Amino acid sequence: MCNTLEFIPFNSLLKQQITTLEQKCFSNRILTESFDDYIQKDYFFSCCAVNNGVVCGYICANMLYDFAEIIDLAVDQSFRRKHIAKKLMDEFFCACKAKGISTAVLEVASKNTPAIALYNGFGFKTDRIVKNYYNNPRDDAFCMSATIN
Repeated sequence: MCNTLEFIPFNSLLKQQITTLEQKCFSNRILTESFDDYIQKDYFFSCCAVNNGVVCGYICANMLYDFAEIIDLAVDQSFRRKHIAKKLMDEFFCACKAKGISTAVLEVASKNTPAIALYNGFGFKTDRIVKNYYNNPRDDAFCMSATIN
């Protein structure tokens, strides 16, 4: 149940929960390896969905000039199908609009149909496919982009 869902930026108190969630969801460990570096960058956007003190999802991105690249979007298995990913994307798009960002990009595994459906719902389109982009499990990547109005 998500009765007390709040959205807050990454912070050092949540580091362990965020990196644990990343390890559950992804084979590449971008945040686990460089969390402290990321949260100090002024162009780094982050948002955690926190329910009763528990990180149940997060999104993070680099935002430079008029361009944003989503690095990760993850929702804990036990909190899926509760619209948390959509709410995190809403937070991301609000931040993009506030910063005057006009384009967002991301990569997603070609077999991750729930994520692809989510991104399509936000106007993302597949620009190209990178064969064998992911190693564990082996999968292609859809490189997607969206215009932010």
